Amino acid sequence: MKFWKDCWIGEVPLALIFPNFFEMAADQDVWVSSQIQDNDWAVFFHHPLSPVRLQMLATLIGVLRGHTIQNSSDQVIWKAGSVAAFIV
Repeated sequence: MKFWKDCWIGEVPLALIFPNFFEMAADQDVWVSSQIQDNDWAVFFHHPLSPVRLQMLATLIGVLRGHTIQNSSDQVIWKAGSVAAFIV
């Protein structure tokens, strides 16, 4: 899954929740699994962050730390739509 563009945390991609960080991301197409280093999240940007953005980064890191990546095989999961029907 793509870290910024896919819905892997909740129903909205991180690019929409944190648009400023998405714009500054070193790689906007990076995979979720490649954002982990030494068992912790590592998010990379084009340039250093200002003090205000560093505080905002704490929010992003807090969201990420609430989720873990499991080293297991992929599987297909179908979610029911708003009318309780499966939509393809």
